[in-house]
Amino acid sequence: MLRYLKGTKNLRLHLGGGSEGLECFVDADWAGNESDRKSNSGQIIKFGGGVVSWATRKQNCVALSSTEAEFVALSEGCQEVLWMKKLLKDLAEDNSEPIVVWEDNQSCIKMVESDRIERRSKHIDTKHEFTKDLRQRGVIDLRYLPTDKMVADIMTKPLDRIKLERHRESLGVKTSIG
Repeated sequence: MLRYLKGTKNLRLHLGGGSEGLECFVDADWAGNESDRKSNSGQIIKFGGGVVSWATRKQNCVALSSTEAEFVALSEGCQEVLWMKKLLKDLAEDNSEPIVVWEDNQSCIKMVESDRIERRSKHIDTKHEFTKDLRQRGVIDLRYLPTDKMVADIMTKPLDRIKLERHRESLGVKTSIG
């Protein structure tokens, strides 16, 4: 840990520089906590190309599959990005466009797009309906992002050095200038 801190002391979070609107990246591990097998959710929210919010937390329920763990993370990320959208509205920022939400689990995306709820996922029914409603009303634009490009991975699991540095760079964490 000390070696990592020493090696990253010149890194800084750089904001802005892009024209992108509000977007959210969500990810989950599956049963990552060995003591109770609860999963971890991670989310990163960007505005204008810069990271404005990030979080990782242990999920409240035990997910029965990786898709369910991702679905819980998706619901949590949507709740957070909605709060951010309301904050931006209070600051008079035009945010009528749908919020792009990036997810790397295609089964999770299919659950949101489907009218059917699987029997095994009824314990997450409210999260399903919440997220599905946001998509149907055009509040979110749920898109697939391949796992190797999912920057929220940095929030949920240990990464090898190459992935860590690539994700860190795409999040705007760069060497300070001067």
